[in-house]
Amino acid sequence: MKRFLIILIVLFTFLPIFPSHTEKIPESTNVIVTANLLNGRAAPRKKAKAESLFDQGDILKAYGWSENHHWIEVEGGETGTVWVWYEYVDEQTEEYSMWINNNKSKVKIRKEPFGKVIGYLKPGKEVVISQVLFNWGKCKSGWIDLTYLTEED
Repeated sequence: MKRFLIILIVLFTFLPIFPSHTEKIPESTNVIVTANLLNGRAAPRKKAKAESLFDQGDILKAYGWSENHHWIEVEGGETGTVWVWYEYVDEQTEEYSMWINNNKSKVKIRKEPFGKVIGYLKPGKEVVISQVLFNWGKCKSGWIDLTYLTEED
């Protein structure tokens, strides 16, 4: 029993240092379809059965990311929810917005949301964001966590 308690204490002490790769999406988040036509799939895989078809401009309620962060679960289809590829939806209605790194340190630019680091945005530098998904912004170079940037008016 004593050994079990020690294991639990160690587990809960060190558990917070391991980052979670699951980004929660706020309950009222909607996304806009940017592709001409977009399949809603039964599972987060390209070859999964298409259960629904969305048109460009459709507004969908979003629920969460897939484990690999390439798919977003949205409302629709026969089962109530389907999966869409992240590159074909957007949170913003404008074509682009300007953001700036007001931090004293560089901000990572990633290949995809939660993905491999491929570069950095230097302090004081501005960047044009063309797509926004749940605090991630797509710029010419890749994806940036927008919690580290400030949107300019």
